[in-house]
Amino acid sequence: SKALGYDVPAIVRSGAELQAIVDADPFPGVEPPEASKPQIMLLAAPVDDVSVVEEASTPEDRLAVVGTEIHWWPREGISTSELKVAALERKIGTLTVRTAGT
Repeated sequence: SKALGYDVPAIVRSGAELQAIVDADPFPGVEPPEASKPQIMLLAAPVDDVSVVEEASTPEDRLAVVGTEIHWWPREGISTSELKVAALERKIGTLTVRTAGT
């Protein structure tokens, strides 16, 4: 914070929490789209109003809250997605996005 001149949030998960993310089945019975690279939004705090996430979910950008994560299956890559992650973050709180394989 001192070097950058602003606070940088850190979102930390334990090994057991990471394993739970890997083991999660956010969309039971549904396979991710062929061109998709499933993403995980790690949240700093649980979502207070899950309906905000549900309203942002579309067939092109499936979202599911599982614990303190949001599983995101964009139909294609995140660069072509219409999901506005920054706008979602303003509504639900601090998050960071990582490709599920990370």
